[in-house]
Amino acid sequence: MSVHKSKHITTVFAVLIFLISSCGIEDAQQYLFYQPRTNSESPTSINFYPPEQYETQFTGIDIYYKIYASKTDADADASSFSVRQDADIIPGSSIVAYLLSPNALNYHRLYNYTQQSRFVITKSLIPSTNNLVTFELTVINELLFKIDNIEVAKLYRNTATDTIPFSMQPNQSDSDFKYSSNDQDPQFYIQLYAVSYGYTNLLKPIFSKAVKIGVLSIVYN
Repeated sequence: MSVHKSKHITTVFAVLIFLISSCGIEDAQQYLFYQPRTNSESPTSINFYPPEQYETQFTGIDIYYKIYASKTDADADASSFSVRQDADIIPGSSIVAYLLSPNALNYHRLYNYTQQSRFVITKSLIPSTNNLVTFELTVINELLFKIDNIEVAKLYRNTATDTIPFSMQPNQSDSDFKYSSNDQDPQFYIQLYAVSYGYTNLLKPIFSKAVKIGVLSIVYN
């Protein structure tokens, strides 16, 4: 290829980039405004609703969890994340950088055992903004996902190395578990966050603010 032709191609490419950015094809929306809405919680169930409006870029709801030996630690992490998130210039910035980061809070995504895939609540599962979404612990410590009180899936833990039922007690080294050497409480605590997610015109993931939807209590025999 001649030097002249190479320079011509480079110039054409630069012009195309300029035209794309000047014609509004660039990412106009950097976050989702509407977040999931809390409803109620008990030691064995959490209820919440989808966002009050579905924005054009809205694709679904993602759920993040972590298991704690100590409720004090769970509360402290929630407080720390709240402070960090409130300081975000762009809502959702702290989700990947802090909530999910292995170097920070290291929350995990759930695993859909029923479908054998990573768990997400797609928009097709919640066609109405008034669909009631529920996470429920059974008497044998299985975690169920329900929509309008109808069971949709059984959910597993999703550690860095394996997928594990919630009925199995966490090991000290599990990546989704925060161990406490001082804890005398027989209960374990599953803290959950929900976030609206979607994609920009250029397929960049965007989020709403994350919402703490509740804490489930679990006891192992």
